[in-house]
Amino acid sequence: LHDALPIYMKLPGQLDLTRGSLRTESDIQGRFSFPPKLGIKRIIASHTGGYGETSLEDLAASRSLVLQPWGRVAGTLMIGNQPGRNESIALDNWFWRYVDSAYVQVNLATKTDAEGRFVIEGVPPGDWKVSHRLNLKDKTGASIPLSQSRYIEIKAGQTTQVTVGGTGRTVVGRVKVSGLTQQVDWLRGVHRLTSKVPNPFDRDFCLSEAGREAQRRSREYALMVDAEGAFKIDDVLPGIYDLRIGMKAPNPPDDPRFRTSFIWTQKTIEEITVPDAPAGEATVCDLGALEFSLDKP
Repeated sequence: LHDALPIYMKLPGQLDLTRGSLRTESDIQGRFSFPPKLGIKRIIASHTGGYGETSLEDLAASRSLVLQPWGRVAGTLMIGNQPGRNESIALDNWFWRYVDSAYVQVNLATKTDAEGRFVIEGVPPGDWKVSHRLNLKDKTGASIPLSQSRYIEIKAGQTTQVTVGGTGRTVVGRVKVSGLTQQVDWLRGVHRLTSKVPNPFDRDFCLSEAGREAQRRSREYALMVDAEGAFKIDDVLPGIYDLRIGMKAPNPPDDPRFRTSFIWTQKTIEEITVPDAPAGEATVCDLGALEFSLDKP
């Protein structure tokens, strides 16, 4: 019985019902009941055989909640033309623009095998995001970035096949900050190249089928940036992107409270174009030096 707080799912086919929700078990005939409670939004049920959710209005009309079989995703991670061996794959919620967040927040993960193959079982039917979770935490101490993020649909009782990476161009370049004498700690930042979706603030377009299709085609990539600001992204599809740079930057040196501390700063470089590779030429796309100032938004 779900109210305003989300329900989390971190293990395949298992909901975490320990926070913010009323919980009960059905009897041998599948019947269940709850005491009256204000603010309830959704009825969510899970079993080894499947998953189901419904609104109170629909449950009152039908008097039943039919579980659907769990879905699964199976695929291959490619990095360039090589399989991504022993790499982490993440399955998370897909967020549509102008649509309320899902009642169940899914965070599933698995490892690829020696051929880059992976399988995630016990997934509720619906719209999800699959990503390559880069193995950078031990080096940076920062949050773990997700790359090659893409939309997938998982249907009840079916296996969705997906290939993560393996197509597109290798994008390289260098980020620089003007007007800054102290070196930026690039390794601790999370930097993203994100597809530029048309009309992102047009609600009617985003909710239309054309808007949904544009969101399905979108991609998000994480940059691997070295200590000097040079970056590389594998397998970027041609398109127009926004480049979001997150970094640790020094606070004003004249403020004695912050002489040795850092603030989190994010800058966006809009409309980075990754063109199709000309026939017979290298697939590397060099964006050159991308410079921005901390004084500008």
